[in-house]
Amino acid sequence: MQKKPKILIVEDDPLVRRTFARLMEEENYEVYCAENCRPALEKIQQERFDLVLTDIRLGDGDGIEVLEFSKKNNPDGIVFMITGYASLDSMKEAMRKGAEDYIIKPIDMNLLLVKIKNVLDRRETLQPPD
Repeated sequence: MQKKPKILIVEDDPLVRRTFARLMEEENYEVYCAENCRPALEKIQQERFDLVLTDIRLGDGDGIEVLEFSKKNNPDGIVFMITGYASLDSMKEAMRKGAEDYIIKPIDMNLLLVKIKNVLDRRETLQPPD
């Protein structure tokens, strides 16, 4: 039996965080949430996530810090960056540091779910069975 993919959502807007969580739970993902940087780093240190979906602007830090910490603790983990304040510089930095995708708000939720499913499916096919 396949295990449910674990997803960490790091988003400081409670409405957006709850919306992401509800949609991903409906897709049968195991969902964890953090409202900003510090709790996200603690969760990443304690758990191994298949995918981290993080906002770039967080109340107590930024998503780039979450990205770097996630990649350091789980190099095979996937990180999607989301932002309402897109810039070429932040996109280049995120991609250079290992982000899988850079998504600009407002987000087409159907497209986001397809991207997540595709990247997790692709990763699943590349990993040897336990």
